[in-house]
Amino acid sequence: MAVAGAAALACPSVFKHGWLTKEGSFIKNWKRRYFYLWTDGKLKYFAQAAASQLGEIDLLNATVAYTGPPKVTGKSFALEIVTPGRTLLVCAENANDCKAYVSRCYHFGCGSKTARSELTGGFVRVLL
Repeated sequence: MAVAGAAALACPSVFKHGWLTKEGSFIKNWKRRYFYLWTDGKLKYFAQAAASQLGEIDLLNATVAYTGPPKVTGKSFALEIVTPGRTLLVCAENANDCKAYVSRCYHFGCGSKTARSELTGGFVRVLL
């Protein structure tokens, strides 16, 4: 297992990819972005799948948090990714994608090792 993990860090590959809607950092509007989650724990996003990279989050130093009820974000299937330098708010297109991103984030050690997620009313709540 340690060899596979070291190989993934040395030569990362795409673990999951797809569209998420991201809240802007400065102007709080929502934009659809194409995200790639890499086996080295990097989450990179682009305006389109084959466009220039717009940003990157290191999930090895991040946690995933429940965003609250719909009236808080105005979006369904919302995730909050908290890093030491910033907080990223993203929304998946459906419940399955939302759960998949949460489980893959925990694969990289985001949050507690005993954490589990549950889908409640269109939102992912992460229980730490």
